Amino acid sequence: MPESSSTTLIAPAGPALDGLSTLPIDNLDVFGYIAANSYIVPEIIDVERFKDALSKTLVLFPLYAARSKNPSASSPPLSPRKVVLDPSAPLAAILLTTFPALGVTSIGITRWHPIGSDYVASRFIRALSRFYEGVEMDVLGEPKPVYEAARAFLPTPDPKLLEGIDTSAVEAYYPATSPHPQLDPSQPENIRLDFRLSAPQVHQLHAAIHGLGGPNASFLTKQDCLVALVAVATNTADPSVPPIHTIDTILDVRGAAAVPSELSFNGFTFAPTDRIAPTGENDYYAYASAVRKSIMRAREPGFLSALVDLQSAKAAEATNRGEIMDLASNPGHMMCNSTLRLDSNMRPHIHFGHPGKTRSYVGTVPFLRHLKLARPNPVENADGTWTERLDVTEVTLYFQPEVRDRFKRGG
Repeated sequence: MPESSSTTLIAPAGPALDGLSTLPIDNLDVFGYIAANSYIVPEIIDVERFKDALSKTLVLFPLYAARSKNPSASSPPLSPRKVVLDPSAPLAAILLTTFPALGVTSIGITRWHPIGSDYVASRFIRALSRFYEGVEMDVLGEPKPVYEAARAFLPTPDPKLLEGIDTSAVEAYYPATSPHPQLDPSQPENIRLDFRLSAPQVHQLHAAIHGLGGPNASFLTKQDCLVALVAVATNTADPSVPPIHTIDTILDVRGAAAVPSELSFNGFTFAPTDRIAPTGENDYYAYASAVRKSIMRAREPGFLSALVDLQSAKAAEATNRGEIMDLASNPGHMMCNSTLRLDSNMRPHIHFGHPGKTRSYVGTVPFLRHLKLARPNPVENADGTWTERLDVTEVTLYFQPEVRDRFKRGG
């Protein structure tokens, strides 16, 4: 069968954002990365039907049909960029690739990260899926995104709340025109490692680590314990670098304090732990409890406001220097990016008419000590039925080759 391709610009089906033509991007969202997602649907997508669904979706999410405008040279140093609603130069692109012999379509979506974190992107794709299924806009029940700065919903920041806390994760940037040091082709390549833990394994891990805290153990989530497991194992596998003393959890600000859950743009910051001093005894509980404390603290209005204000200022300064955010961990740090809850809540609703059979793929950054936690895709069984695996945890890390081998061996 001959191959063919075409490109089409899709505009919103109706008025968006009550007639506004531009939106300021808060400095918190000055973030130079491109993000990509792909969805494998077990049918040959009807292109015209898909374009109609996308046009309707853009009414709810018009930033996907917008472009960025940088401040002029005469703008004040901390002026945020603006988004101009202009479908002729969109900040997102969708690539439909059909595989007729397999009867499947790949829906690849690439976007400029400031128009939405994984949460916003999932809401966009969920709406697109439902429109494609034929759900009409008036019954969609999809609340409109809130296009305001996160700081507009937070109290006046008190920088003293950050005293004594290592906030270097929100201050790390590197030149946008230079390769990242860990991606320098002259240096050894970081090697990816993936492994999965079943629900019983995670439950057993949680019970064991919580039990290490004794009768007065603090509340811990299963994710806290997973992060602790990886931190201890990484210390054991890589004695050539300082042991991990700070864990920075990528934190969605939505729902914290008075920040609305439908906040658009990136809307995330980092929750740093207090300094942890691993001793080889009870390190699992020390890491897990420190992570839980850091997340609870970062969701308190005053602390979150100070953290967001610091991150916004550093982002603006970095943008003026032509730098972008560095998601690689500093020595002694480990970063955690978890989509476990998001995957469990959103993935069942993104299926384009094939519930339990559509697979999704989201990338991660190939940096050392950057931990990604996610849910694996459903699998097709030999008899043609499908099995969801939303109770399984998928762990992704990058190491230098010899460290990865030691990590796999347990030291």
